[in-house]
Amino acid sequence: MPDSDTSPTSQAARRGGFWMFWTTLPGILTGIAALVTASVALITALNRPRPERGVAATDKAIATQSNPASGPMVKSSAPPDGVFAQGRLTMKSPDGADLEKGLVGSVTGEDLYLHCSGVECLLNPMGSLITVMDGPGDKASCTAALRSRRDGALSLQRSRVGQTLCIQTTEGHVGALEILGLPGVGSIEFTFSYTLFR
Repeated sequence: MPDSDTSPTSQAARRGGFWMFWTTLPGILTGIAALVTASVALITALNRPRPERGVAATDKAIATQSNPASGPMVKSSAPPDGVFAQGRLTMKSPDGADLEKGLVGSVTGEDLYLHCSGVECLLNPMGSLITVMDGPGDKASCTAALRSRRDGALSLQRSRVGQTLCIQTTEGHVGALEILGLPGVGSIEFTFSYTLFR
């Protein structure tokens, strides 16, 4: 019995069915979606600046640790009890931030990533947890807030100066961020102070 799948006629019919799909509305929409996705990925990859590795933020963070050999910048006075690191950082799209090291830019081990498109700016937790919190940010309050609610990317257009964000970094430190400045008309900077707890 001859195998009908290997005949030239059936192979041509299968090829014709494949090409026929791309001329239908679902095929056209699938193709457009693939092109848009690829274009956005390419534009994002090409527009992300590649500063020198380990470039610190304009406003350097003041990291505080009890063991100078294990940390980056050490404050001359002893850190407050229970504090791993604290500082102030300014991010510009598209920046990443490593809170333990107090670095902004293209950094490894980033905890946050800021991306703005037009007027919409998103703050993305990169392998970390983040949530908005009412009230002051201490370790107990932030731990409870992170257990009860975890947000994905936060729209900074819906945030306000003075608002507290709780975060658990990629290295596992719980911390509180206070928003000091938001991107908007005349400014592309997101500025915040932060404290990471032990």
